[in-house]
Amino acid sequence: NYCIYNATDGEDGLSKLEHIPLPDLILTDMMMPRMDGREFYNRVMAKNKFRQIPFIFITALADPDEKIEQLKLGAVDYIFKPFSVEEVMVKVSTIIGREEKIKDSIKKDLHNRIEEVIYDDKKRHLQKRTKREALYNTYNITDREKEIIALVLQGKLNKEIAYHLKISEKTIANHLGNIYKKMNVGNRIG
Repeated sequence: NYCIYNATDGEDGLSKLEHIPLPDLILTDMMMPRMDGREFYNRVMAKNKFRQIPFIFITALADPDEKIEQLKLGAVDYIFKPFSVEEVMVKVSTIIGREEKIKDSIKKDLHNRIEEVIYDDKKRHLQKRTKREALYNTYNITDREKEIIALVLQGKLNKEIAYHLKISEKTIANHLGNIYKKMNVGNRIG
């Protein structure tokens, strides 16, 4: 159901993260050679472009305090060994599904707001392209933000936009936040 990239330990995982598309989720064991799950998590989170990746930890240590500590650091879930494959699949599916729903909702909200403003401008008898440029000028939309809006309107997700524009997903999120602010979009998720 998913495209999976395997790593033998935290060091291998860090190396692979630099050469693969931004993952939707990282599932990592806590006990690994060379670099354990905690250090791997901390090193991944230290890089801005990876901070939005949800983590699930797997461990043989049934220590509730450790679980609480990792959840406080930002892990989205913690699975104790032995576990069922079905449990892992359900958790992965739920987390990825939730992230996609949030992105879709944000994309739809932005799309509706842009179309609403364009529709209002039609009443003033401007051509669609001229209206969009007038809208951009009215809201001080930058060239980069115009590129992002065009890709959002094509149905692209933040990860795809980031890849296409060769910038981080975090930067895309920041640009979208600025666009929302400029266009007074109030019903935003995420």
